Amino acid sequence: MTEAPLVSVILATFNGEAQLDEAVGSILAQTYPRLELIIADDGSNDATPRLAEAWARRDRRVRSLRLDHRGQAAAINVAVADAHGEFIARMDHDDLAHPDRIAAQVAWMSRHDLDVCGSWARRFGDREGLLRPAIGHAAIALELMFTCPILDATVLMRGNVLRSTPYPEGVPMLDHALWNRLAPNYRLGNLPRVLFDYRSHPHQLTVTNARQIRAYQRMLRLQRFSTLFPRAPAADKALFHRMVVAADEPLDEDDLAEAGEFFLRYLASPDEEARRRMVRRWLLLCRRCVRQGARKSTIASATAGRLRAARRPTEAQNVSLVQPSKPGPRP
Repeated sequence: MTEAPLVSVILATFNGEAQLDEAVGSILAQTYPRLELIIADDGSNDATPRLAEAWARRDRRVRSLRLDHRGQAAAINVAVADAHGEFIARMDHDDLAHPDRIAAQVAWMSRHDLDVCGSWARRFGDREGLLRPAIGHAAIALELMFTCPILDATVLMRGNVLRSTPYPEGVPMLDHALWNRLAPNYRLGNLPRVLFDYRSHPHQLTVTNARQIRAYQRMLRLQRFSTLFPRAPAADKALFHRMVVAADEPLDEDDLAEAGEFFLRYLASPDEEARRRMVRRWLLLCRRCVRQGARKSTIASATAGRLRAARRPTEAQNVSLVQPSKPGPRP
């Protein structure tokens, strides 16, 4: 049998002493036979460096990097440059990987010819629930205009992809920005199984940097729309901004009718999963932005029906919504 490819797990941490041991233990308990774990300490001032070095002495698969404090993306990129694996997996110090996470993702990537593969996750701690992002590339390509559809800490990537396109440094939402960069040229997907436990707590970056993240995501959404639809008229860009980016004021009846035509023009997809998700987003927009009324209900249901019936890309759509414009390079 061919030897399993080496997977390098990058665990970037800053002051993670309280949860680091649990996270490291969940990686070292993986059923996948060939992995290395690089703990990239981003200048912690607690016991994190001592704990990381203790793990490196205890298990030969573990290496510890002690770095100056430059932010999570910089720590990840330094560790990637030091990694030996054909694949790179991500991990955070406050989360837990299920034992078969890496084995399942390696198999799924091979089966579906993916370059980037996340998974579904279970949220625990301050908030609970399942996180089930889009599965296929076509749905992810559209979802990038609304949210971050791949959970960074669940990701397994081909090493050459991340080495050629590193995490952007100095931005508050580094994973959403990276998927935007990769989507046109690489195959993105999520394995539809819960393989990861995502801890929700008041000290995580998505909480402490919430305001900056929201502002940055608004910019990323506009950027994504402009990239996918560079010939969209100014009026459509303005409507997208009102529907998705600003979304503070309810749309009136005329605006709702225009929004429905917008969805049909840009977001109707030949891909079944993408269609389902865009129907859901349309109905959420109707519920959130519009006061109740018979006419408005008719618009909502009629547009949803036409979105469900879509079977071919519209003239406005870009081919990268279905497949990347060129295959990603292979090792």
